[in-house]
Amino acid sequence: MHPQRLKNRLDHPLKKDGSHVLYWMQQSQRTENNFALAHAAKAANALNVPLRVVFCVAERFLDANARHYAFLLEGLKSLAASFKRMGAEFLVEIGTFEDVVVPHMEKAALFVMDKAYLRHLRAVRDSLCERADSFSLRTDEVESELIVPVEVASDKVEYAARTIRPKILKRLETFTEEAHLPTLRIKKAFDPGLVEAPMEDVIKKLSIDKTMKKSFYYHGGEHEAKRMLAEFVEERLADYHRSSDPGEDFTSKLSPYLHFGHIAPLTIYQAVEERLAERDVPPHAAEAFLEQLIVRRGLAFNFVYFHEGYDEFEKMTLPWAYETMERHLDDEREHLYTLTDYEKEKDETHDEYFNAAMREMKRTGHMHNTLRMYWAKQIIRWSADYKEAYETILHLNNKYLLDGRDPNTYASVAWCFGRHDQGFEERPVYGKLRPMVARGLERKFDIERYVAYVKRL
Repeated sequence: MHPQRLKNRLDHPLKKDGSHVLYWMQQSQRTENNFALAHAAKAANALNVPLRVVFCVAERFLDANARHYAFLLEGLKSLAASFKRMGAEFLVEIGTFEDVVVPHMEKAALFVMDKAYLRHLRAVRDSLCERADSFSLRTDEVESELIVPVEVASDKVEYAARTIRPKILKRLETFTEEAHLPTLRIKKAFDPGLVEAPMEDVIKKLSIDKTMKKSFYYHGGEHEAKRMLAEFVEERLADYHRSSDPGEDFTSKLSPYLHFGHIAPLTIYQAVEERLAERDVPPHAAEAFLEQLIVRRGLAFNFVYFHEGYDEFEKMTLPWAYETMERHLDDEREHLYTLTDYEKEKDETHDEYFNAAMREMKRTGHMHNTLRMYWAKQIIRWSADYKEAYETILHLNNKYLLDGRDPNTYASVAWCFGRHDQGFEERPVYGKLRPMVARGLERKFDIERYVAYVKRL
């Protein structure tokens, strides 16, 4: 593991009389290319103690609902089988992060946790560090969710992809070594506990929105993520440069698995590089995909990590964008819709392309990237003001999409309001914000093919 993946949060000595090494798994819900897990396992072997992996099912987590929890629980079931084979303890408990994790600290020799990026998860880690300090417990935080760690790539908020791209690519090859998970010397009897209970029974116990049903199109878990990756590189990667066309099916569909940490970006990168080495895909197709995986995703993580107001309308974008929105606040809106209108069971607006995007999102938990941008831009046009539009987009995105509530979400929504973008020719309502209209979809793509696809869902 590259030493810059590891940050020692509390430099207490390792406890030679500790009964276990404690790994709190949260961001990286997988065994492959999980540097935090590998670090904890190596420490457990060095200390000749078992490895204890603890996962907290936190209720009311960032407005997550039954759809998100079902995907998460599918992943935990997959993990349980892996940890049973490894001989690691795997404990899954419902509660607050502190209530679940802290009781395992007292007798631990070392505490290991994944790195966090969103504000509230960073605050949880700060709080757990305070508790670990009270036990004089050495605490290590490990980066696994970016190939080039966020603080290595940059030390400030980047303006756009063009400013962060050279910084990431310059360091990329330095961080492509995979995580090596050792065989555990001391194995622990496995107690299946919560993860072996029927998923429906677990969801019933949770105080969450249960009106949203699980996706029957996407299933969680590390093994499913790797299957989806293999399918993508085999069948669609060669055409990825055409993936912006919603009438075609060339996207990876890996974003939910990246969101839940069911697959590492490094694993995806390795699979693409292997195809390139074998000359099985055109370089321009692979480069287009890696731009999204490495540069654009890295920009999103940079945004939420270094910009304090990443999820607040008043702070999330740039001065020129606020100025143009202020000038056009009183422009006449040809159509006005509210959140209530979008959430009706029959989600019909006057725009069939928007309606198709809503249906894909509601039914599957996924939306084609081009339609995501178009969908959000129409909500800007149809809202009484820009703040209402921002809050509506964020609410719907986070409620229905499996990959909502993460750095890409906040960066993408902010992009619709000018962040990481540039000003365009001024026009009504949009002002200088980048416009997107139905004619553009019709001119560039076979958009009716996308509408027909959604009707078949």
